Amino acid sequence: MSFSGGSDNEFDVPLNLVALIDVLTNILFFLMIGFAAQEVEVKSADKLQLPVSTTKQEIELSVSLAITTSEILIEGIPVARVVDGQIDAPRDGDKLLPIYDKLNALRAARLEKTAGLSKDDDVIFLLADRSAPFTLLAPVMKTAAMAGYPNFRFAVVKK
Repeated sequence: MSFSGGSDNEFDVPLNLVALIDVLTNILFFLMIGFAAQEVEVKSADKLQLPVSTTKQEIELSVSLAITTSEILIEGIPVARVVDGQIDAPRDGDKLLPIYDKLNALRAARLEKTAGLSKDDDVIFLLADRSAPFTLLAPVMKTAAMAGYPNFRFAVVKK
């Protein structure tokens, strides 16, 4: 007696569910890993210690600018040194020239690549050492605003 639902002259095809369950388990595993962690690994200087916060906002990356106790990095590239809590870089008034030039170059490259502004093209993802005084942050932020980046997202370590 056959329970295949058809006539007796049809071929019975065995279905191996073990292989299908293995495939579905692997897909489920990778989906869970991908959606479970929203943390982003940000490459920065070794001496950078971020402040701690209880923020619930998800991270959105843009142009990264790191301020450590010894240097200033844009997209991981050193652009200026910090000596005794002061930025050692040429200035034009309030404008720090190496930072301004690098940010302008990045902005021009993004505009050329995307053929227009997107929502995060005027945002700096700022990684500042928790011991950095505001007198160190203020000129960098002012220069970034002059270069077309008036909005900032500060990086913190979730508590």
